[in-house]
Order: sequence, then C-alpha cells, then structure tokens
Amino acid sequence: MNTYAATRLSLLLAAGILLAACDQQEEVPEPELPRPVKTYVIGGGEAGEIRRLPARVYASQRAEISFRVQGLIVELPAKEGDLVEKGQLLAQLDQQDYKTKVNDRQAKFDEAEANFERAQDLIKKDFISKTDFDKLEANYKTAKADLEQAELDLSYTSMTAPFDGVVARRYVQNNEEVRRKQAVLALQNAQQLDIKFDVPERLLLRLKSVEERQQRDPADRPTIAYARFTSNGPRYPLIFKEIATRADAQTRTFEATFMLDTPQGITVLPGMTAEVQLDLAALYGPTDLDMLIPNTAVFADPSGAARKLVWVVDQDTMTVQAREVETGMLVDDRIRIVSGLEAGESVVTAGLHHLEDGQQVRLFTGTFGE
Repeated sequence: MNTYAATRLSLLLAAGILLAACDQQEEVPEPELPRPVKTYVIGGGEAGEIRRLPARVYASQRAEISFRVQGLIVELPAKEGDLVEKGQLLAQLDQQDYKTKVNDRQAKFDEAEANFERAQDLIKKDFISKTDFDKLEANYKTAKADLEQAELDLSYTSMTAPFDGVVARRYVQNNEEVRRKQAVLALQNAQQLDIKFDVPERLLLRLKSVEERQQRDPADRPTIAYARFTSNGPRYPLIFKEIATRADAQTRTFEATFMLDTPQGITVLPGMTAEVQLDLAALYGPTDLDMLIPNTAVFADPSGAARKLVWVVDQDTMTVQAREVETGMLVDDRIRIVSGLEAGESVVTAGLHHLEDGQQVRLFTGTFGE
C-alpha cells in the first residue's frame, strides 16, 4: 500500500471513531422554562376594587322644540352646537298677520268693554232689560278671551330656550314655512349629562340599596363611580340617578344611569363613549373586599376531594404551592375568600392549568389563548 492510500485510510478510521463516540454520548435535556402566569395580589388596591365598564354619554334633559302656531321663519340664529341660555331667542316667525289679528281683537274688545260699562249703569236704573244686559256681558267676556288668545298667538311666534343647553339638531332652515308643533330644534342640557352602562344582577341589588338610601335622604349621595373619557385622562365623579328593574333580553344585564356635571377643559357630548370605574369598595364596603379575588383563581381539587384550591405564588422564589381555601359569596366576577389567604399574598388567576407544587413561574402581561 502506498503512502497516500495509507494516510487516507487513517483519516477515515479516525472520523468513524469520532462519530461513534458522539453517538454514544447521552443527550442533555434543555432546562424547563418558568411557566407564564397572571397573578392577583390580595388587597392590592385599586386594581382589585375597581370594576371597569363601557358606557355611553346621553343628555340628561332633551327637548324637541316647536312653534305653537304656524308661519314663515324669518329669523333662525341658533345653529347646531351653539350654547344657549334660558330665554335666549332661537327662532322667530313672521309676526305681521298675528299683529293684525291682535289689533282687530283689541278694537272689538274696546267696543264690547265700553258697551258693557254703559250697560252696568243702565241696568241699575232699569233702562235695559236683564236679557240685554246678559248679552252685552257675554260679548264683553268673549271679546276679552279672543284678545288674550290673539296676544298669546303673537307671543308664540318667538321661540326661546326653555333651559340652558346646547343646540343638538336643527330640522328646518330660515325662510321656511313651518306647521304648528313641527319640530324645529332639539335642545340638550349643557350643564349635566347622563352616563349609562350595563351591570349584572349581583350589582343591581347593591345599586338598588343605594337608590333606597337616596330616597330616604336626598343628601346621602356616596361617590361610587367615576367616568373617564381618555385612557390616561382624569376621572370625573358620578352621581347615582337610577337603575332599570327589567333585564335586557339579550345580555340579561340591567341599565344603570349616573349623572355627570359637565367637566371643564374637555368636550363631552351626547353620543360619546366613556369608561365607568365602579368603586366596589364604596359599593360593598372595604371589609367585604379584603378577600375578594378573581373567581378564575379558584379550582377544584384534581384528586376528587371536595376542596377548593388556589395556587399561591412565593414572591421570593417565584414558585407556586396549592393551598386549600374556604369560599363565600360571589361579587360580580370575583369570589370572597373566607379563610386560607392573607392580605398581600399573590394568587395565580390565569395560566394555572398543569401547574405543580414547587413549579417555577414568571409573570405574564399579555393575553392567554385559553
């Protein structure tokens, strides 16, 4: 065998030995990564005591304004979006025909009044019969009523704002003929707004108790809700107004209405959306809320025992341990813990499937596809 062939054979043998050695090495398992979970801190402040609900803004007072008489609009200064004060002129009809009618009725009244006054003197002297006197008195009263009606009709040609508000809609244009009771403008209260949102039955009972308190004492108006119109904007306190007693046929929720004084420095109009933050601590009392946790944190003992468990997170080692708890009443989507947990402890609320005692976890802030 020549030198070149021997060298090549040696290299092939060495490569085979290395490959065999690699095949004989045991595979090293990759370390298990901490399981992502979401947690809730017992008595952790606002996040556990605030219920956030979508809401819509409505006008607390709305009026469809129309003329009581028909005619031609000759002035229409009010425009949509205008802020108006009570008594401010909104629209004006042509008054010429109504002024003519007032003048005609005034002349007839003056004549009837003079005849009636003469009749009062004549009846005392028996110069006229009682029948003639009664006719003159009836003519006087009829003429007076006709004059008063004509003056009223003339006053009805001017449309003024019945309250401070904002012009929401304008249904007609200037120089347009309008009928009696035809809607001309829609006016909404600019000082106060209604915030409406839906609540489940469990909150209905609590809100009804607030309503009963206010009926007994109108000054007893606790602040139990706030409205926010931007994600990072300020919160505005709401005043409870009323709650429906009939559930929505589709959602089985009840519509609650709270009042909001129009906030300064921000434009809030009917039709806009808002986020209502319902303060459960104020609604239920802070003691009841000390041990309220999301009901997704509680699970049945997988061994079949009649026990309720939660995964408690050790904040130092970031490991979990199953702990038995005694549960109480449901409060919306939360459940009261009677015993088994202490304030400040952290429990797993999402991602708890397939956890084991002592397993390491990490906090997850995204959305689980569970």
